[in-house]
Amino acid sequence: MTETLHPHAAPKPQYFHDPGVDALYQMVLVLAEEVFTLREKLDAMVTLHEQGCCPTTSALDALDTDALFEARRQVFVERLLAPVHELIARESTAT
Repeated sequence: MTETLHPHAAPKPQYFHDPGVDALYQMVLVLAEEVFTLREKLDAMVTLHEQGCCPTTSALDALDTDALFEARRQVFVERLLAPVHELIARESTAT
C-alpha cells in the first residue's frame, strides 16, 4: 500500500536508520495513545460512580480529568518513552 501525500505536506521525520523501525515507532505511539485514552475514560467513569453520579457523556465531559489524571499521565508518558529514548541513543552512537 502506497501512501499518497498532499503535495504541500511536510515529510515525516525519520528518527531511526531503518524506516521500518520508524513506522513501528509511530504505530506504537498511536496505539499507546488509544490505550491511555480508554484507561483515562474508564478511570473517569469509576470516579463518577464513586461520587454517586451516573457516568453520562455530559458528566464525563464536565469532569476535570486534567486535575485528576495529570500525574498518572506523566508517569505513563515517561514509561512509554523510556525505551524509545534508549533506542534513539543507541541509533545515534551506531553511526
